[in-house]
Amino acid sequence: MSPPVILILGPHRAAVSGVATHVNLLMESGLRDEFDLVHFQVGSEGRQEGTLMRLARLAMSPLLLAAAIVFRHASVVHINTSLNPRAYWRDLTYLFVAKALGARVVYQVHGGALPRRFFAGRPFLTRFLRWTLGLCDALLVLARCELDAYREFLPDREIVLLPNGVDCAPFLPVPIVRAGRDRPLSLVYIGRVAREKGLHETLMGIRLAAELGVDARLVIAGGGPEEAALKRYANELGIARRVSFAGPVFGADKVRLLEGAHVMVLASYEEGLPYA
Repeated sequence: MSPPVILILGPHRAAVSGVATHVNLLMESGLRDEFDLVHFQVGSEGRQEGTLMRLARLAMSPLLLAAAIVFRHASVVHINTSLNPRAYWRDLTYLFVAKALGARVVYQVHGGALPRRFFAGRPFLTRFLRWTLGLCDALLVLARCELDAYREFLPDREIVLLPNGVDCAPFLPVPIVRAGRDRPLSLVYIGRVAREKGLHETLMGIRLAAELGVDARLVIAGGGPEEAALKRYANELGIARRVSFAGPVFGADKVRLLEGAHVMVLASYEEGLPYA
């Protein structure tokens, strides 16, 4: 008997994003022993396309998903999304297609606005959001604050807290580096270079540190739409020499970057404010 087929929706597996990393971990996990895991690419990450190609993709993608569900006999569609307008309206089509064809839907929310804030001040759209989320067979969130917010928003639904997994094995050799007076404080950010990640606020933090006499340096590793704006902002703040952009890093290069860092900067979930 053939194993059940699960369609895992997400960006190109080589894209630089947390969702792509999550999809790769799922595809290579022990779930392969019990299920036939099939990646279905959605979104613009990892693609080189103009406006016309993007519009054509948006029009054809739901039809391609329907074909994949029918011809692969998929029993589960796992939608990896974020609660922001672009992702929500795009993935809503996939949700409707999957439910219309009888597939069960796992809807995993990778950040974005909390549900009551998403359509704040627009009661009809807020009710529509509640209805669409209620169509999902399983709703997964990554953080405790999201779990509380979604349970309050959907009290009759089962909401599951499931933080993203991390394969720690490649990072076990990375030593703990202590800051000293003989060298600058080294910070590193690895991830998508986007506005909501709090990188503008991080640059302001580097400037404030410099004003307080702390020689701090920041390496931003990754790619994204905000890179040019961040470089301009670093120049405006007068800290361009303290900030470097390493571009996307993978595998051993990521490990080497972390080996020399005192602090790893993460992006906070809700408001885009950085923390370390």
